Amino acid sequence: MNYRMGQLWAWAAAMAIAGLGCEDVRYQSGASDEATGGEPEGAPEGEPEVPDEPLPEAPPAEIRGFIADVARSGDALVVINVYNGVDVMGIGPDGGLSALGHQFLPTRGLHRVAVEGELAYVASLIGLTVLDVSDPSAPQELGSDAFSGAGLDLALTGGPVALRTEDSVRLVDVSDPSGPVAIQIVPVAQVDIPRIAANDEVVVINTDEGFEMRSLTEPIPLNPVVTFGAFAEGPAPIARDAEIAGDLLAMGWSDGKIHLRNIETPYRTWQTGELVVPGDATDLKIVGDILLVSMRRAGLAVIDISEVDAPRLVEVLDTPEEAHSATIVNGRAYVADGFDSLQILSLSGAP
Repeated sequence: MNYRMGQLWAWAAAMAIAGLGCEDVRYQSGASDEATGGEPEGAPEGEPEVPDEPLPEAPPAEIRGFIADVARSGDALVVINVYNGVDVMGIGPDGGLSALGHQFLPTRGLHRVAVEGELAYVASLIGLTVLDVSDPSAPQELGSDAFSGAGLDLALTGGPVALRTEDSVRLVDVSDPSGPVAIQIVPVAQVDIPRIAANDEVVVINTDEGFEMRSLTEPIPLNPVVTFGAFAEGPAPIARDAEIAGDLLAMGWSDGKIHLRNIETPYRTWQTGELVVPGDATDLKIVGDILLVSMRRAGLAVIDISEVDAPRLVEVLDTPEEAHSATIVNGRAYVADGFDSLQILSLSGAP
């Protein structure tokens, strides 16, 4: 078995993943559709998400391993290297990357990362790990919520971290980063690629029936509120990934459909806009007025959501491997692109 095939086998065994519709809506409590839009959270003040003109090409990033996720931390990127740990990369004036620091997390099969302030939260085969990234040159492991299962995705709520496992949603209290502890565990149905999104009021998970929204503010947290289900002629598409920014919920499906909904009032949500991307919408990331859709071998779709009732596909960027996740910094997209591949792509511009 050669090195690349060995990596592929290990990745498949660790992640146990496979893939991610039109929608009907089934409410457990009354709802109605009205026409208005939500406001996504913005990028840092004064910084455009996408420049008016394409920027010069940045030097390629040199990195080895399987790059599965990337998140911004100030002027640096926190990069998930499935086999080797967490890399912190500095962003130069030309958009190029340089290695700043590394935290090796042995045999943990790292999956996803989210950054809040000086802390990075990592979902892995042992659960949830908290890292201090205040000094990019020396990231430090602070503590873990370890359990006999795998943390496959995570989302920040402004309080507990919402962690998705193969068969549950865990709310993890991280008020003491050195001792994160699960405060609630709710069983959920298994899916091929478990995903989770959240704000301070709700979490949204993908299921075989579609996307399920659960409340964080009910007397019993994580009670189901509403399901946004698949409805289509022929085989139903698969719910892939969701992303929440403020009161805006974006949902991606295996047939490339993207639906935007206003969730200001969880019991009265409404669809604001939709469009189709040319690939399987396996990962969604909102950065200011831009929605990034990673589509594995179909590349990266860049969508202007400045008008949520009329989202617009700006461009589709090819990547050499498989686009798993992306973020934007200073007009460039940084794409976690699989084997030995962290791509830096200049964006063409959007109004």
